[in-house]
Amino acid sequence: MAIIKCPECGRDVSNKAEKCIHCGYPLHQAAAAPQNPGEADSKNRINLDDPGYNSSSPGQVVARNIWAKILSGVVVILVPVLIYSGIVSFSPSYYVAKLPDYSAASVKIDGYMHRSKSCCQKVADAFGAEVIRVKPNEKAGTNSYGQVVKYNDCFTYCPLCCD
Repeated sequence: MAIIKCPECGRDVSNKAEKCIHCGYPLHQAAAAPQNPGEADSKNRINLDDPGYNSSSPGQVVARNIWAKILSGVVVILVPVLIYSGIVSFSPSYYVAKLPDYSAASVKIDGYMHRSKSCCQKVADAFGAEVIRVKPNEKAGTNSYGQVVKYNDCFTYCPLCCD
């Protein structure tokens, strides 16, 4: 027994196999040529009513493999772009109460970043502020010297709702 490559999918199969175990491609054709030309056409036609018909024909398997490669390529390219742009983030987010006139000086109402929105909402309601969702390393604003102030620079984690 020898190993050969399937002419359809290119994977290894036994030379004694009648069809490829991966894609179903027939490996051994009848050696004798048909007596009349019309007979060859009738043998090559697919009969959809045949109970032995396999819908996973070699062409369909190859098409599925191509689409799988395209999809995996898109994922490999798209995921890093989404992470870099900040659309997808694995860092935790918190809630802070934001006053209507937003500046780095007015950001700090109670001084806490809340894990729970309801905990933050209680503080926001008391001051007429809005609850916003933030990441600790995001820019909260600038100080009077023009320096960037991040949320984790001017807030501490709420002892009631953060671990």
